[in-house]
Amino acid sequence: MNFRTCVAIQLLLLVAVMIATAVTVASLPAVVPVHWGIDGKPDRYGSPWETAIAGLFIVGTPIAITLATPWLKKIPSAHPFSPDGIYYNLMVSISFFMSLLYLGILRMTVSNEAMAINLVFGAMFALFLFIGIQMPKMKPNPVMGVKTPWTLADPRVWEATHRRAGALWVWGSVIGLAISWIPNSFGFMIFLLVVLSFAPLVDSYLIAKRYRQSGS
Repeated sequence: MNFRTCVAIQLLLLVAVMIATAVTVASLPAVVPVHWGIDGKPDRYGSPWETAIAGLFIVGTPIAITLATPWLKKIPSAHPFSPDGIYYNLMVSISFFMSLLYLGILRMTVSNEAMAINLVFGAMFALFLFIGIQMPKMKPNPVMGVKTPWTLADPRVWEATHRRAGALWVWGSVIGLAISWIPNSFGFMIFLLVVLSFAPLVDSYLIAKRYRQSGS
């Protein structure tokens, strides 16, 4: 996938979401749920247009990042950023995730029901799974991946970190997807996401330390 294809798909998703929003908002009452607590129940009400603005921000942010890619390529670094198919695939997958997340919010706004928190976390683990599959293929760069002083300083640390992080994210996400079907598993899913997010950072330091101690 290239830059133009990525932007085209993202814009199509944004247009589809905004059309769905416009049709839906026109039929909503003046006051609707616009925020949900960690228990999935509405805890704040407001104008349906708040939901529309939130949708524009949620779905529009990945597009803005993609459009900024020409400037990202100019970031000074020992490993200049050269976007490839992996980068654009990730941006499209993030846009799909954001679109589905927002459509879920829109549905909850219409139905005035509790948000299906487990489904939201399930979608997050699905995104982590896709990114985990791509991780071992990522080349050193200052934009995406596990960017720590140790991975950016040594290509060997980058490669080892992303190979191990990819495996961790894939298997961790598989577990997360399974757990997301279990009621009242909110705490465990939060814990698992924290582990998936921070373990590769610690691992990159330990890998770099091992290389330094071996003198290689």
